[in-house]
Amino acid sequence: MPTPEKLLSLAGHWVGESALWLHPGAEARRSSARAHITAEAEGQALCVRYAWADGDAPQSGLLLLVGDAATDAVTAAWTDSWHYARQLMHCVGTSTGDSTSVRGSYAAPPGPDWGWRLALEAVADGTCVLRMFNITPDGEEALAVEMPLSRAP
Repeated sequence: MPTPEKLLSLAGHWVGESALWLHPGAEARRSSARAHITAEAEGQALCVRYAWADGDAPQSGLLLLVGDAATDAVTAAWTDSWHYARQLMHCVGTSTGDSTSVRGSYAAPPGPDWGWRLALEAVADGTCVLRMFNITPDGEEALAVEMPLSRAP
């Protein structure tokens, strides 16, 4: 099956907390978070819809992951209302049995493009974590978002 079984097992409703770091070392901006994860295209894709808030402003995003049956390769499309509004970032990466990591890039004029990495992990205790990382043109990676989630009651 193209999408690992462990990731397909994440299908369902999730709740937790989102932490957003605007700069490395800065205090995190926290809010409640929720996600709805579904298997799509007969198990060949995983769709992650998530919501959080920046202060009083609600935010939401969408991550669509598609795995290659013959390799660990994954392609993804990502957008959200705060980080990458009105655009769709194409990402590529790999998937193991319990995690997927994909990377894309975005323009940062007048300088070179920056990277953005998204990682979704199924944790052994039955939780999952969505993380996002900002990557400088020099390849330095910094955690930008961490969203640990538990199954909704």
